[in-house]
Amino acid sequence: MPTDPAPVPIDALLAAAGIDPAAGVQVVPAARCAEADASLATIVLAGGPGDPSALLAKYPPETPVRPLLPDGEGGVAAGQPSTAGAVAEGRGWEAPGLIALALPALPAEEVRGDLRGLVGVIRRVRDPEGGCPWDLAQDHASLRPHLLEETYEVLEALDGLARPGAGPTERDALREELGDLLMQIVLHARLAEQSGAFTLGDVAEGIRSKLVRRHPHVFGEEQAATPGEVERNWEALKAEERKSGGGRGKSALDGVPAALPALARAQRLSGRAARGGAGGDPPGVPAALSEALQAAADGGEASGAVGDLLFAIGDLLRRQGVEAEDALREACARFEQRFREGEEA
Repeated sequence: MPTDPAPVPIDALLAAAGIDPAAGVQVVPAARCAEADASLATIVLAGGPGDPSALLAKYPPETPVRPLLPDGEGGVAAGQPSTAGAVAEGRGWEAPGLIALALPALPAEEVRGDLRGLVGVIRRVRDPEGGCPWDLAQDHASLRPHLLEETYEVLEALDGLARPGAGPTERDALREELGDLLMQIVLHARLAEQSGAFTLGDVAEGIRSKLVRRHPHVFGEEQAATPGEVERNWEALKAEERKSGGGRGKSALDGVPAALPALARAQRLSGRAARGGAGGDPPGVPAALSEALQAAADGGEASGAVGDLLFAIGDLLRRQGVEAEDALREACARFEQRFREGEEA
């Protein structure tokens, strides 16, 4: 934006823009525009570093924008009205003498490029008066399959991004699938808020405080120079939380979801057990394989022995830093490709 103009009282800016402060208003420098809430009437101060591009992108292009200019008598007046799209495209914030830009408050569901906009949309579709019948009929239980499906679609998008030659199409797919998953999280939080349980802000604060607490090497005085040291510190902190009652259980195995795919759960359990140092190590792969083959040869029930073998394989992969689910998913993809190529031959 242009060189700092002479300071103007905030009251004069509000009056020139026709903004009633009782309805809510924010005054921000251009350098802080990315953090501004477009659901509030906004005065963007000219001068200093930065420009309001990040804020203007949150508005529909046709949103009215008022430049605030000197009135020639030491005061301020509203200039010729424009739109958010025109100001952004023509860099109207660089106009000579510009003091500030005035932007109206948007309905929350119209805010673009900001988590607040998604929250606004979810609030609207869950509004008992005029909301969506389907969304209003949902509860935490009915949304479970959708949450699971969206999670797997994110994983599939990540697989696509990891393939050789991945480019913009794969990045766009990941962006879209992350959005679908984020919608599920915001929707569950809104359900909880409407029942009086907790809010999306509570969800965010819970993970914010946990991350700060478990990163003392970043936010405190602890030292951790390698990823391995970070993991050891993390496990030690989790153990302290369990002992003090801050965690959800007393065992090192608590917190491994029972709903995880079996291979992934096997790896999480064996990893937790290994870090907990309380014994219970699974058998090695050779021993487990021998027992599975023997059980099959005897003609008896082999599912237990085969299960132990799969668990041992998962543990072996964990020790090598390989995610068993990823390895099996990739093997499935290779098999599918070979089979389809055989069908076409």
